[in-house]
Amino acid sequence: MNSSELLSRRRRFAARFGGLWPDVAIVVVLLAFALVTRLVLLGDIPPGLHGDEAGFGLESRRIQHEGDIGAWSNVALGTPAGTFYWAAAIFSLFGDTVYTLRVSYALLGVATVPVAYLAFRVMFEKTTATIAGLLFCFSAWHIHFSRVAHVPVAWVLVEAGVMLALFLALRYESILLFALTGAVFAAGIYTYGGYPVFVLAMLAFLGWLAVARYRDRLLEFASWVGVMVGLAIIVGLPMASYALDHPSDYIDRNRERSVARSPEYKSAGNLFERAHVLYSREVDYLQLAVTDPRMDTVDGAGAFPFVSWALVVLLVPGGVICLLRWREPAYAFLLLGIVVIALAPVLTTDAAYRRTVGLTPLLAGVAALPLATLLAWARRRLALTVAAGVVVALAVGTVSAIDLTRYFSTYDDDPGVNEVYAKTMSDVMSYVDTLPGSPYVYFLSGRWSFDHETRKFLQPHLQGEDRSARFGVYSLDADRSKDTLFLFLDAYTDQVDRVEARYPGGRTFVTDEFEAYYLPKLAGTELSSLLGLETRDAALAGKQAVAA
Repeated sequence: MNSSELLSRRRRFAARFGGLWPDVAIVVVLLAFALVTRLVLLGDIPPGLHGDEAGFGLESRRIQHEGDIGAWSNVALGTPAGTFYWAAAIFSLFGDTVYTLRVSYALLGVATVPVAYLAFRVMFEKTTATIAGLLFCFSAWHIHFSRVAHVPVAWVLVEAGVMLALFLALRYESILLFALTGAVFAAGIYTYGGYPVFVLAMLAFLGWLAVARYRDRLLEFASWVGVMVGLAIIVGLPMASYALDHPSDYIDRNRERSVARSPEYKSAGNLFERAHVLYSREVDYLQLAVTDPRMDTVDGAGAFPFVSWALVVLLVPGGVICLLRWREPAYAFLLLGIVVIALAPVLTTDAAYRRTVGLTPLLAGVAALPLATLLAWARRRLALTVAAGVVVALAVGTVSAIDLTRYFSTYDDDPGVNEVYAKTMSDVMSYVDTLPGSPYVYFLSGRWSFDHETRKFLQPHLQGEDRSARFGVYSLDADRSKDTLFLFLDAYTDQVDRVEARYPGGRTFVTDEFEAYYLPKLAGTELSSLLGLETRDAALAGKQAVAA
């Protein structure tokens, strides 16, 4: 090959792939940021291990040992089982610890960041996509659900994948890409029970496309949608089959979460009063997200507002831009997605934060629009470009700094967070690890039972029983024929002195959270002597009773 042919080949390669290098570099940087924010200190923030996290981990262990468990699991009052298979695969590679459990879900969050960037890159130009990718990467809302072993984070990954596949399909009008969109879209039903709200958003957007974009090519557009729906049906068949065979698990459970079942809605006398109930719920949700957070006792969200004032400052002009450009598909998608998903807390009765976590990439996209518009306007002159670049850097840096500071500096110290994530129970199980052998546990707690999922995941082979008045029969008796361990939590932390006086010779361990008393078993002669004394005392008590 001569030099001219080599030069020609290099030029052809550069013409075809040279423009991809900036995008590759941006993806690498975003991926690095996502790895750091979602994996560092993952075993400590959040602290402890929530019962639902532990339950999901136990289901993944079950998959390891039993194989296929179906599309649905009854853990946590009913959950799609798709992510459990993914976690089981991670367990098979790296073991089934708290860290690997959370890593399995954190990796889903990490993967979402570059996928979201690529989706924005197809929907908009590079500047908007880069700013949106950064805002999404540093979103405390998404970071939180990425660092928790909870299923909603998988919904966001599927949503970003749908955005990417759909807008590629619209750009190239490819039947194969529409089929891919349908397959990815249907995969979402295996992630989280709140995913159907995104289904509604997609239906609204497809309806908009039919009216505003493809009105003159309606039959052709219908054929594309038909292929998309067909693949979605095929992929969704296992879940649909389960829902039809077990309506009480899937359909009825979702109905129970409907606002129509809530006392406030039922007590509304007419249509106007019901509309007022719905309006009040939406206002309450906006306050939860922006100004007045409340701790969710399942996912630990609500220690601080997920939508900061700095983000609101960007969302207002970004929303105006979307309204002005509503005839363009990308802007219409953002508008419809935000409006529909934000209705989830209005139509359901619980889990406002995780039921709307699908907003996170959409909000990032809207917030990026005014900054990208500013940069585009400033390109007329170098001085304006520099000034606009500084403004954009400050804006993105401020939003990101607020979110990162709120999450990583104070979140794990919040008493409500420690309570939600059962930190005390986790610390107790860590203490049990330090003891010799496997003592039999007498568990006294007014909040948790011995069979709590956190205990089962952390100490699956530990034997014991409940001795609290709430979960068992209160007693301080001990079987001295084996090593035993009294564990006193919350309301029972004043009991260790009593058991220590009753059974001297054990080992006491006291913290601010719990108290423990480890009692080694008696040797054979000591046990025989003790049993003899107990028999004698019992006989004497019987004689006294007869005499009386």
